[in-house]
Amino acid sequence: MKRAFALALALILVSAQLGLMEKTAKAAPELPWASLTGIQVVMGDKIIFGSYQVEIQDIDAVTWTSAIIQVSGPQGTKKLTLKENEYGYYPNTENPVMRFNIVIWNSGGTPTLLVTIESPLVKVSRKVINKGGTATLTGNVKVKLVSIDNGSAKFSATTPTSTTPYTFTLKPGEGRGITYKISSDYSYENFVYVYLNKTTSTSATVDFYMPKVATTSIKIEHKSSSGGGTTPTPKPTTSCNCLIHEGLLYKGESLTVKYNNTNYGIKLVSVSSTKVGVEVWKAKEKLGEYLLSVGQSKTITGTPVKFTVTTAEPSYNRAKIQVYGPEDVQVSPPTREAEIKATIDALPKKLLIGDYLVVAINVQNSGRGDAYDINVAAPIPDGFELVSSTKSWNIKSLPAFSNMPALVYVLKPTRVGSYDIGKAVVTYYDDKSLLSGKEKSASSGALGGITVYGIPQLEVGALAYNGTWAKYVTASKGDSIKMKLSIKASGSDPEYEFVNNVTLHLNIGDSLDGPTEIKFGTLKAKDSKNIVADFTVLGENLTNVEGFLTYVDPIGNEHTLYLGNLLTINSIPPVIIEKEVKVWPTPDELPEYVNRTLASLGNESQPLAEELMNITKTYIPPKTNTWKVLAILFIVLTVVFGGAAFKYWNDSEKLRKALEKKKAKRPGGLPKKEEETVEGSSRPAEGGGL
Repeated sequence: MKRAFALALALILVSAQLGLMEKTAKAAPELPWASLTGIQVVMGDKIIFGSYQVEIQDIDAVTWTSAIIQVSGPQGTKKLTLKENEYGYYPNTENPVMRFNIVIWNSGGTPTLLVTIESPLVKVSRKVINKGGTATLTGNVKVKLVSIDNGSAKFSATTPTSTTPYTFTLKPGEGRGITYKISSDYSYENFVYVYLNKTTSTSATVDFYMPKVATTSIKIEHKSSSGGGTTPTPKPTTSCNCLIHEGLLYKGESLTVKYNNTNYGIKLVSVSSTKVGVEVWKAKEKLGEYLLSVGQSKTITGTPVKFTVTTAEPSYNRAKIQVYGPEDVQVSPPTREAEIKATIDALPKKLLIGDYLVVAINVQNSGRGDAYDINVAAPIPDGFELVSSTKSWNIKSLPAFSNMPALVYVLKPTRVGSYDIGKAVVTYYDDKSLLSGKEKSASSGALGGITVYGIPQLEVGALAYNGTWAKYVTASKGDSIKMKLSIKASGSDPEYEFVNNVTLHLNIGDSLDGPTEIKFGTLKAKDSKNIVADFTVLGENLTNVEGFLTYVDPIGNEHTLYLGNLLTINSIPPVIIEKEVKVWPTPDELPEYVNRTLASLGNESQPLAEELMNITKTYIPPKTNTWKVLAILFIVLTVVFGGAAFKYWNDSEKLRKALEKKKAKRPGGLPKKEEETVEGSSRPAEGGGL
């Protein structure tokens, strides 16, 4: 449950931080008003502002605090009574087209007005601009998308009267106004307001706002003293005629105004919720002390200035004032230092591998000075990886005594252990460091005490014993059986990888009696435990012993691990089954069996006898005819011996004839010896012949 809560919180915070662009884009932005300031007129003058005409009909020359103007335009004509530091709306407060604000001073005995005209902004279009593309708006104002970097878009804006492009960078959900210089005397601030809705890698979706009175034309018609024609009203040389400063003063601080080589000072000495006390100095001479109500204007005799207290904040000992004077007055506001403090925290402090650590950084400016170009760098220690896309933030300014929204990012641990997340580092400028050019820095305390745990993998084994250890054993009713149950925990770090309250739950059915819960307690990485339990067989059955584990992880979450079948106990006794088996006669009994079988068949025995004969004849060799063999042998011998006798007779005849021929060739001579005669009868004499 805690892990699910932490993950849900992480997703909520990440969505709030990383989804800020989309959320801000959907919400309507807080828009300023387009304004035209410094319009100096006297009674009877007319201001021609586009299709509208503003006539100054009366100025209170007694209290110098109010004036009456008449406004004419497409919405009709309306007379407004204006008081200093208050707005008058045309045509009404519910749906205004313009509003007016005035400051009055005495210029050589002539009451003079300094008029500010403002008009509310309305959305005129939404455009998708590709990188390098340009959007053209009313008044030939051109806005070009220069580049996109990390979701932020850089723009360049030009107007027909601008000499150099105005460049600015926006994040989604931010807007910036563009000033249109109507003439050398007047500029229409926020004439175009650029609001960045969202970005992609190649384009930006931009909402463009313009004032309801989107005119670039203004003309002042001055009424002549004689009542005929119009003549310009000369500007006063030493009296107040324009807003030269607007800002805060803290108790004890002084605002210095230099005019004609003379320094004038306005010092704030006290602040209440409704009144403030000031001292006015000329060089080192104190001209006087004044107690002014909030909203009250005061012309200081002997000085070229007039000032108005617009707000008072006693909780901070400060007030906001406006100072009016000649254009060539030099104003030196006090320089202040910002005091940046950062804190860092994380949730949860204890987590598991696979969980998310949500880290929040808070930045506060507790000093009197504003901070500028603030950069906040988030620490990412070893053992963690960044899950969210942001690890640093850039904020343009942080006013005095204000806090930034919490900067949230998400880390995911990659290994177990105890960690110090580190410090959040903030760099910034304030009024003093801007003058020196040296950036300031501040850091939070180190965030420690983060512990990352792991859950070891659990392996469960089970064996039963009834003569031998096995997962399948047989038994009889009434037997005692032992079960050896073992659990092994894998892992590498016993200090951070463990589980508590490990319990094995067994489902042993109705045929066994024994414990159904085996408690193993705490198991750390590399641990193994064995427990032997005794069980008794209660009945005849085939019992599958099933089980599941329950345990608690290091941060208190409960877990269940289903194991299925662990072992089987067979206590069903064997059953005797009778079955008729066919028995065949032995080879010695077979002839009698065949004879008896054929005899029992009677007249129907012939088919069986013929079938048996066909079977047996293949196993009996064929009989031999002796007389036929002897006759063939006699004939063969007769032929052989006849051939041999004929060959002997033929050889004898050839020998006889040879002897007779030899005797005929030797008619005389001595008779040969007996042995020579014998020898000569068998071979021819040397020299050839027989």
